[in-house]
Order: sequence, then structure tokens, then C-alpha cells
Amino acid sequence: MRTTTLLGAAVAVGVIGGVGTGYAVQAARPATPPPPLAQTQPAYLPTAVYQGAAPAMLPSSQDDAALTDGSLVKLLLPTPAGATTDANLWDHESIDIEQNADLCDSAVNCFSNALSNGVVAIADTNWERNGYHYEIRITRYAAGESKNARNAALGYSNADGSFSLPAGIEGSGGEYYDKYDENDRYASAVHGDLLLDFWVSSPSTVPSTSLIDDVITQQMGRL
Repeated sequence: MRTTTLLGAAVAVGVIGGVGTGYAVQAARPATPPPPLAQTQPAYLPTAVYQGAAPAMLPSSQDDAALTDGSLVKLLLPTPAGATTDANLWDHESIDIEQNADLCDSAVNCFSNALSNGVVAIADTNWERNGYHYEIRITRYAAGESKNARNAALGYSNADGSFSLPAGIEGSGGEYYDKYDENDRYASAVHGDLLLDFWVSSPSTVPSTSLIDDVITQQMGRL
């Protein structure tokens, strides 16, 4: 029994040792290269890569980004001669989305809508002249979101007291009585990815459309 056990152990050791030696020898040999591919690879004639049809660049005189160097404030109409400004109101200043949202009845909704619609920059200015308060706000939308600027500009098309903007300017306008007990003429216009909002207000009378049309025409002429 002991002999059988010893012989069995010897055989086992021999097998294990042989296997181990075989692995060692195999590991020491260089790797066997794979056989060459049987099929011939296709050859293609060299061709130029299609670059697409890129739109022509705008001349610098028509490029809002080049004119403003990224600042919407430079696009705002200057305060007219004889007008006064209020230290408590924006005077040719950039404002952020939070400040703009604070003006809404629902700041949360305004903030959320601005983000989802692609608003990236806002500038605002105010002045008083001949008993009327004027305000202009320019909002820039992200590239590819100009449709949202256009939709916002046409929002007053069917409102009560709506009126058409001067010829050649796309947008809409209307009138309302605001929470400050003032009569407002309000209008929105669109220029590419820019939304322009206009207000002319008075505590005593409804401003005529000619007043806001004049401001709209001058402001849009700067773009």
C-alpha cells in the first residue's frame, strides 16, 4: 500500500513537474506571429474631405458681436439730450438673469424660462423726458436659439391694444396699466439672436405710438 502510494505520488509529481517545465519552456520561446490575412485589403483613391457649405462671414459693420466685443451695453441707444436719469434705475448697465427675474410676478418661473430658452446676456437703460419714462432692454440668446427671441418678440401680436411696429421691424406691441399705476406702451422687436424690449410710461396719459415708434426706429438703426 505504501509502495502504491509512493508510486502514485511520484507519478503525480512527475506530471506536475512536466507540466510546469512545459509552461516554462513555452514562456521562454518568442511569440508565434499570426498568419497573414488571406484577403487583399481594398484600395481607395485619395479624395478631399468635404468641408460643407459654410455661410459667408458678415462684414464687421454688420456683425453685432464684432461691434460690441461681447458687450450689449454698447448697442443701447444713448440717453437723449435733455433727458434725465435716475440713480436707482439701470443706466446703460449689464444685468444678470436673477436681476431680470426679480422684476417678474413669478421670479422662479422667469429665471427657469430664461435658462431653458437660452438667454446668455441682458443690458438695460432708463431715462425720463418730457414727463415720460423710457426703458430699453436688450437680451441675447445663445447660438441656435434665435427662434426663442423671435417667439418672444411676437408675443403681443394678438393682445388687447396691440399695434404694429415701424415698417421693416419684426415684432409686436401693446398697451397696459402697470402695477405702478402708470400707462405703458410696450413693444418687443427681434434682430437675429437679440430680443429688444421697449417701454414708454406715463402716470397721467397713455403714451402715443409715435413716441415708442421713434425710440424703436432709433434703437434698431444701431444694430
